[in-house]
Formats: sequence, C-alpha cells, structure tokens
Amino acid sequence: MHTFVRVVESGSFTAVARELDTTQSAISKQVAWLEAELGESLMIRTTRSRSLTEAGRVYFEEARRLLAEIADLEQLVRNGPQRLRGSLRVAASVALGDVLLMPVIDRFLADNPELRVDLRLSDNYIDLVEQGIDVAIRIGKPGDGRLHARQVGTSQRIVVAAPAFFSRYQVLESALRHPNTLARQECLIYTGMGDPSLWEFQAGTGTGMAPGSRISVRVAGRWQSNSSIALKTATLAGLGVAFAPQWMFSDELASGHVRRLLTEWEPPILPIFALTAPERRGSMRVQRLIDALASGLQEP
Repeated sequence: MHTFVRVVESGSFTAVARELDTTQSAISKQVAWLEAELGESLMIRTTRSRSLTEAGRVYFEEARRLLAEIADLEQLVRNGPQRLRGSLRVAASVALGDVLLMPVIDRFLADNPELRVDLRLSDNYIDLVEQGIDVAIRIGKPGDGRLHARQVGTSQRIVVAAPAFFSRYQVLESALRHPNTLARQECLIYTGMGDPSLWEFQAGTGTGMAPGSRISVRVAGRWQSNSSIALKTATLAGLGVAFAPQWMFSDELASGHVRRLLTEWEPPILPIFALTAPERRGSMRVQRLIDALASGLQEP
C-alpha cells in the first residue's frame, strides 16, 4: 500500500526505488501484486506515462489517509500524546523559509528532539500530493480549494530601493512621493505573484486622499525573476525599485542599506497560510507544527 501511494505521489517508479533503496523492477512487481490481490487494475501504463484508473484513484485517496492515521496511531501508542517522532516534509518559498520559518522550525525541533523536518524551499509552484508535502506555507489567498488552509500570519509588503539606485538613475528620493511616480522608474519585477507588474496601495493620512482609498499602478522594468533571493540581490545592487515583504529587508532597513519609499502609502496586508492535503489534516505532527507556526509567525 505504501509503495503504491508513493509511486502515485512522486509519479515515478524510479524515484520510489531510490527512496526505498531497491530496484524499479521490484517496485513494479509490488504494485502488480497489489493489483492482483485487489482484483482491480489501479494504473494505466504506457511506454511514456502512467495514470490512475477510477479504482486506482479511490484506492490512492483512501490508502494515503489510512497510512497517515496509522503512522499517528503508532506514534501515540509508542510515545504518548506529548512526544512527536518521525518526519515532516515542509514546503515554502526560499526567502519565506529562510527568514520567517527557520526560527520557528528551530524552536519546534528543539521542543521535539525525536522529530525530523525536511524543508523544501523553492519559488516555483510545488504540488503537495506529487511531492509528498505535509505542510506548505504560502503568502496570499490559496488558489486550490481541495487543500485545507489555516492562516498562520500576515505579510506586509513595502517599496524599497538601495542608495545605489538613486545615484545610478539620478533620481531624487523626494520625487517618489506618490505611487504613480513608480510608473516612470526602473522597477524590479518578482514574477512569483499573480500579476507581478501591478502594484496596489492604500492611502494613509497625509496623502490627500481618504485613508484606506486604493490605487493601483502598472510598473515596468528591464529586470524580472521568479527568485525572491535574486530580487533582494538586485535591490541591494541598485538595479531598481522593489516591491517586497518588509521582513525580507528588515536588517537592511535597520542598517540603511535600503530605504523605504512611499511611507504614507501601504500595500494591502497579505495573509500567510499553512496548506495541507485533506489526508494530512488529522496528523498530530502536522497540527502541532501548524500551531507552532501560528504562534511563532507574528506580523512584522
């Protein structure tokens, strides 16, 4: 059962063979034996791809749920409700994981010395099922309604630029007082957002607009990337104006290596969600980690 579930999650007999330190042929035989025992074909195999039959889809969903429950039951019997053992696979964007999650996970591991965490950091979209992810931490409203989502924090974006930007492009900081002025500047585009070149703001006091009024500006620039780390590097090098989470530049703001612009205008605060597949939702390890994240992630 476990072998079949991992083959479906990873999409590869070879990957599961490496994971279990065996051969692809042995994994294939295990799945074939399972099908013979059930008297049903679970997978449609071709030379180039594999897909689930309807019976395979039903079996996969229920088997994955049962395996998670069995693992938690075994842990409860062996260790009691207060001790966590085993492993957790957690996914997040690179900067989010490095800056916000690492301190929380560090404390979580210290409190649970028999637990292991496999932290997968990528600014690309990660499929929780395919990668066998227990918890994914993402900024913004979840787009997949099949996943269970719990808000664990918030993220405030700000507009920043390094001193090198102003000298490179001969721009006065005083000239950047209104969001519309960004349309004429060299801006750094982080493509990990839904509409990366549309920057939204809310008016504060002293802007001449009613507090809370919203304004959007379409920005442009010669530099763009799907990497949050590359965005930070480009900002510090003075390549352009960045629109990024405040926590990503907290140290640089304090040291003066970047300056915050448009301080009277604030982008809408974005929620941070912990996402889990339905079958992982009841896991004790998952729930305790999400509780730790909700407690440890505070609004910057």
